[in-house]
Amino acid sequence: MPKSLTKVLIVDDERLIRQGILHYINWQDEGFEVVGEASNGEEARLLIDELKPDIVITDIVMPVMNGTDLIKYIKAHYPAIEVIVLSSYADFDYVRDTFKHGVIDYILKPKLDGEVLLETLKRVEKTADLKGHTVKQDQMDVSLKSKVDKVLKKYHHDADLDELNQIISGQVFVFVEVRRSDFSREERSLPLSS
Repeated sequence: MPKSLTKVLIVDDERLIRQGILHYINWQDEGFEVVGEASNGEEARLLIDELKPDIVITDIVMPVMNGTDLIKYIKAHYPAIEVIVLSSYADFDYVRDTFKHGVIDYILKPKLDGEVLLETLKRVEKTADLKGHTVKQDQMDVSLKSKVDKVLKKYHHDADLDELNQIISGQVFVFVEVRRSDFSREERSLPLSS
């Protein structure tokens, strides 16, 4: 039976931090899959509802919805999801407060590298397994959307490209992703040229 993957969601308002995390390790080879990324707690909340990750790696200080409120939401609605906090703040009271809300581990951003990240993920995964929390998917069930997202966001591996080539060989596809960051009710339309 193929090894199952632990689903991870990355939440940080700094795009460079998110990109760095994506490139620190070879996720699939280590038994993990990044199922999404968000720039604030509200975006993360919506993705969590949709994707049901096993582990959320989140910053604390973010716009719209901060990490503390996100952690409270996760633990209220999805207590089996484990949370790792990333922060630039070494203040012990701040760290202790996140643990009161159910955080399982904590990494200071200045100390974050591939080795620390992988070690933390493995430790959290082991703890979650011991608690019977993780519900993993088979590696063969990794969605086409996930593979396409990885390629489009440039954190794929050669194996992802090979699998995509096998899945879509001989077919023509157009990939379009539309994100709306303005949530006002104003609708805008653009004339189509013929």
